[in-house]
Amino acid sequence: MGALCAAPRGGAFRYADRHSDMSKTVVSYQSPQAASVAGKRYFYTLDAMRGIAAIGVVCLHLHPLLAPYDVPHGYLAVDFFFALSGLVISRANAERFHRGLTLGKFMFLRLERLYPLYILGSLIGAASLLLPYALHPELPTPWLVLSISGISALLMLPSHWPDGGKPWLMPLNIAAWSLVLELAVNFLYALCWRWLGRRGLPAVIVASGALLILVALANGNLDLGATWPTVAGGMVRTCFSFFVGVAIGRVSVAEVRISPIALLLPAILFLTLLAGNGGGVAYDLVCAMAIYPALLFMGARYEASGCEAIGAVGLRFLGTISYALYVLHGPVLVIANRLILKYGTRLALERHISAFAILCGLITLSALAEAYYDQPFRVRLALLREGLSGLRGARLKHSTQSG
Repeated sequence: MGALCAAPRGGAFRYADRHSDMSKTVVSYQSPQAASVAGKRYFYTLDAMRGIAAIGVVCLHLHPLLAPYDVPHGYLAVDFFFALSGLVISRANAERFHRGLTLGKFMFLRLERLYPLYILGSLIGAASLLLPYALHPELPTPWLVLSISGISALLMLPSHWPDGGKPWLMPLNIAAWSLVLELAVNFLYALCWRWLGRRGLPAVIVASGALLILVALANGNLDLGATWPTVAGGMVRTCFSFFVGVAIGRVSVAEVRISPIALLLPAILFLTLLAGNGGGVAYDLVCAMAIYPALLFMGARYEASGCEAIGAVGLRFLGTISYALYVLHGPVLVIANRLILKYGTRLALERHISAFAILCGLITLSALAEAYYDQPFRVRLALLREGLSGLRGARLKHSTQSG
């Protein structure tokens, strides 16, 4: 969720881990050619693809307001997010692991990137679950269950909300299932990176791919992981796409290739989310196992010519808001849908206008949350981490001198 599921401040998707503090601030645009010459690598195309995929997920969940229009395979965007995360994390951390990056520090950096917006989404989710009780005061509020779910959410652990609906893995913020499963796969990657060589990594991809086909056939599609009954299939889904992304990340993408193909890739990605009605599980598997890896590889390789001005700002903006949009949209939509159902929008035109207004509002909220909440929060976390690291170093030095 997250990828689901993965920007430097004020700059495009750099050749560094967007989910950590490893990338520095980029305050000015550089063309792909200039960036390559300077030894830096910006991924404007992947920025756009991330943002478009996040918008696809939002449109999927706006279906009650968009009907009869639909984004039937919006859930497949998560497979692209997982693969993109594998590429970024592999590129950013492979050498760092060789230089001594520990499992604990790696996981702390991952949490540092994901947690601030995740917890904001969970707080909005708690409000969305309480809204029916506020609208209907005669209903008893389940404070005990809400407290248990809240504590689980604080610890980024699954829980259960017995509201008679689906058994969501993360009921306060449904989309957070992908973050939890991705963190689990990140842990496995950091634990086993030494064995993911020329034989180990292909073996993992082949094995998880075979399992993915089996669980997809059993489920009827790849919409796996969000609920308790599908969590095992979701783990397989996460493993396959993430490690495919790791493999793509090991292919040299330092050389920038300028081509109009770059402008088509985000559109092709969105079309795969729109198309495929009637394709069933075969369509899902082809997208996750063939089309998205190919799009990811090309997105990392190709950039558009002449994207210096407004185009670069737009691509950068899509990448910047993508994670916030993904992790915040679910609880906000729950609140919006319940208010709309209560106060009513009966005409199709009114519903479509409402959907467009909600999408624009979510994009605005995501941009504000990224700039004024997530970035300052992560800066404080980074300072806290550095302070603790310095304190441990000082204690170790004192202990050595005393000995």
